[in-house]
Amino acid sequence: MSFKSAVITFPGSNCDRDALSYLRDLTYGEVFNIWHEETSLPKVDLVILPGGFSFGDGGGASGDGDEGDGGTNGGTGGEGGCEGGGGANGL
Repeated sequence: MSFKSAVITFPGSNCDRDALSYLRDLTYGEVFNIWHEETSLPKVDLVILPGGFSFGDGGGASGDGDEGDGGTNGGTGGEGGCEGGGGANGL
């Protein structure tokens, strides 16, 4: 399968780089990384908008959200197995 795809990247996007890598490996097509401020898209067959961390989401980027402290305890990051203390995209 070969088609063109794009991944839209926002500040704080989570897994946008993973999406780019997977698309390149799985589709064998052209993959565009598009910054959110771009005003146009190239002609593509698929557009992906990765998720991100939300302000005040309870667990935050490093907490698991179970302790009720807004994630300030440096939790495990939930069931996904992420280590605590990290930020989105290394920010």
